[in-house]
Order: sequence, then structure tokens, then C-alpha cells
Amino acid sequence: MGHLGPENVRKKFAGMVKRCADSGFDLAAGKVEVVPTAHYFMGGVVVDPDTRTAMEGLYVAGEDAGGAHGSNRLGGNGVANSTVFGGIAGDVMGVDVRRIGALRDPDEQVLAAEVERALHPLTRKPAAVHSLRHKLQEAMWEDVGVMRTAAGLERGQKRVAEIRAELMETGSTPPILPSTLPGTIGSTWPR
Repeated sequence: MGHLGPENVRKKFAGMVKRCADSGFDLAAGKVEVVPTAHYFMGGVVVDPDTRTAMEGLYVAGEDAGGAHGSNRLGGNGVANSTVFGGIAGDVMGVDVRRIGALRDPDEQVLAAEVERALHPLTRKPAAVHSLRHKLQEAMWEDVGVMRTAAGLERGQKRVAEIRAELMETGSTPPILPSTLPGTIGSTWPR
């Protein structure tokens, strides 16, 4: 953008000048590295036109669904997609519940497995996950980016599996719930 003049660029594109400076580039007077990147990811859950999935009782609307816009969309369509298909999902759920007629008892084994999965990080020694996040970013950039090969994808899968294994051994501290804060109703803290 040097042809526009550094002062003009700083004035008209202040936000981008700051963002580039934060990354070590001078947008106003220098060159900026441009690389392909994934802006966002859409889809993944296969749904029918009524938002039903293959799993009875699971409905998906919006950008989590491989829906109306495929794996991409025009800017601004995300809210409309979520609103329209969210409404369809609500209507369809009401019809389906009436069709089923009675609620089923939950599967106690599934519930127990999910509780165990959710509590797993609390059974391990707490540690920071920032280094794991960085490792994952590196693996995704190097092996699963826009430019990829079969060998890179295989290497990426292996790296992600190793990071996942390390994450599963990394603990977390319990969240601070509002009811445990001093001075709140039902507080368990000493007063």
C-alpha cells in the first residue's frame, strides 16, 4: 500500500496498520506477508432439510450443519441461516415429540460415561494448556493447512493424537461457581 503514502495509509486504515504492527509488519511503509488461511470452518454434521440428524432427537441448525450453504457462505448469511433453520428445528422438534408420544428413560451407562468424561480433567494435576494449544496450531499450520499432502495429513493426524494424549493427562481446576463466591446466597465460603 506504499503507493498511497504512509501518512494516508495510517489515517485511512488505522485498524489494519495496528494489526499488522502487532504482527511485526509495517503496512503503511513496508511489505506485508500474505498467506492463505482458513477463515472459519462450517458444517460437519449431516442433516436433512428439517434439521434432523441420523441420531434420533439431535437437531442441528446454523453453521454446525452441512446445510444450505455447504462449506461456505456469503458474509452475513450466518445469522439468517441460524435463525431460519433454528426456527425449522424448533417446529420439527415439537412435531417429533408429539409423534414419539412418550419420553424414554435416559441410558444410565451413557450418562455415567459422559459424567466421567466431563470430570476427567478434575482428576489430573492442573497444568497450563497454552503450550498444547501452540503445538496444535503448529501441527495444523504445517500439516493440515490450505497446502497439504497425504504424507502431511498422516503426520498431522499423528501429531494431533499425541497432543490429545498429552491433553488427557493435563488437569484443570474446578470452575468458580457464583454460589461459591463469598457473600452469595448458598455460599460455601466461611463468612
